[in-house]
Amino acid sequence: MMEWERNWEMEAFHYINESIALEKDAAVKVEGKSDEIFWKAVFEKFAPSLKLEFYTSSSTQGSGVGEVLGFKNYARKRLLLCIDSDYRYLLQEEETLNNSYIFQTYTHSVENYNCIAENLNQMLQEVRGDIDFRHLLSEYSKAIYKQLLWTLYAHSIGEATVKPNKKVLCLNSKEIDFDDFSTTISDVKNRVDTFLKGRNLDEKILEKLNQKIKQLGIKETESYLYIQGHSIQDCVVKNIINKLVLSNKEKSKKLKYTWQKSLKNNYLPALENPDASPMHKIKADIEQYPAELHN
Repeated sequence: MMEWERNWEMEAFHYINESIALEKDAAVKVEGKSDEIFWKAVFEKFAPSLKLEFYTSSSTQGSGVGEVLGFKNYARKRLLLCIDSDYRYLLQEEETLNNSYIFQTYTHSVENYNCIAENLNQMLQEVRGDIDFRHLLSEYSKAIYKQLLWTLYAHSIGEATVKPNKKVLCLNSKEIDFDDFSTTISDVKNRVDTFLKGRNLDEKILEKLNQKIKQLGIKETESYLYIQGHSIQDCVVKNIINKLVLSNKEKSKKLKYTWQKSLKNNYLPALENPDASPMHKIKADIEQYPAELHN
């Protein structure tokens, strides 16, 4: 039986031609439905005059960033690709940085924007005014920083499937102690150190990657924005918020406050204040596009 060979070019021009028939400025290929919601909001904010037709992948086609980048040779004015950066931005991968028709999150993924500490802190202060969520995520970020460096190293040597160990990154509700958060953070740091010790990774390599990140203007306290977004959202931020909510049930109930409410569309404030997050990089990329479209 002959193996089916995908025709990326034919699919690309199907998207382009269909978007033209629909009187749209361009077709936009994204990874999935949640990505479509995010990128629609981003384009509507920073390029409201554009008329775009979005395309997600079906289960039979495949999913994720690899599916979208399958069209990279056909990205052009009328076919835009929108992807999670994963570690491409930190590693300065040219195929995405040098293509003005590929837009990336700059954070690891869309989910990291839902976790922006400044936005969450404003809401969580209503539940527990004595807890500074920005401080919690800043301290957590410093504890996982070497884990981020190790992950970058693994990807830089071609081990692209390597993901941070969730057992290292995740915080369970029992270990989250707001009265002694330094112990919580110490436990995370110990897990990171134990993990790295088992990898026998040269400190000189980590320092080289550290300098590379610093040159991009990224601080240790921002690590949570650049490491695996799903894990940060689902087993770190979500668990911290849930513990906060449970610590003041009466106030949370009165405010109808839940972790779901906290994280839903938490990227929206970043659209209003892009300079406070990597969103300003997306804004700059998108604002250049409409002019190029009509050249």
